[in-house]
Amino acid sequence: MRDEIDKFKSANMQPFGVNPASVDSHRGYVDKMQFNFPLLSDPERTIATAYHALKDDGRGIQRTVYVQFGGLDILVNVAGGFFSYGPFTEVKPEILDRELAVNFKTAFYMCQAAVPLLLTRGGGSIVNFASIAVIRSLMHMSAYSAAKSAVAGLTRELAREYRDADIRVNAVAPATVRTGDNVAQMGDAKTPFVELEDVVNTVAFLASDEASAITGQIVPITGKAY
Repeated sequence: MRDEIDKFKSANMQPFGVNPASVDSHRGYVDKMQFNFPLLSDPERTIATAYHALKDDGRGIQRTVYVQFGGLDILVNVAGGFFSYGPFTEVKPEILDRELAVNFKTAFYMCQAAVPLLLTRGGGSIVNFASIAVIRSLMHMSAYSAAKSAVAGLTRELAREYRDADIRVNAVAPATVRTGDNVAQMGDAKTPFVELEDVVNTVAFLASDEASAITGQIVPITGKAY
C-alpha cells in the first residue's frame, strides 16, 4: 500500500484517505488485511483505488469523488482475498460466498458506481485485478479461481459494452505477489514472487493514455513465476 501511494505521488498525484469499507458479514476478514480507500488526484485527472466494497460502499465512493473532485477518470479495483484451499467437493457454501463477495462483487459494484462518473467525463479507464488462476489452472483453488474468472469475464464484457463511450476496461492477472503476508506464509527462499513494483507499473501503464489502444485484455504478470 505504501509503495502504491508513493508511486502515484511521484506522478504528482496526492492521496486522500477515506474510511475503511465494510464487506457485510466479511468485515472481519477485510479488517485483517488493513485495506482502505485512497483517492488520488491531480489537477487534470482523478483516480479512485478501490480495495474492498459492496454496493453501499460503491455509492459512497461515487458521492465522495463527485463532491471532492467533480468527477472520475480512472478506477483501479484492487479487490481480493484468498480464503479456501482444498478439494472441490469440500468447498462449503459460506466459503464460496466469501470468495465471490471479496473477489468479484467488490469489482462489480465499484464498476457500477464508477461508470456513470466516467461517462460524464467523456471516457476513462478501469483496471481490475484478476489472477494468474484465470490464465492457468491451479490445484485446489476452485472457489477462488471461479471468483477471479468472473472478474475477467466482467472486464471483457464492460470493455465491449462501453467501447464506443471511450471507457477502456482491462485487468491484470498477477501470480503470487511479494507481500509481507505472502512471504510469511510461503517463505522467501524458493518461492518465485512477483514484485509489487512490477504490478504497480503494469497497472499504471494500463490506466494511462499510453495504453489508449488496449481494452478488454487480461494481462498476466508472472515475473519468474512463469
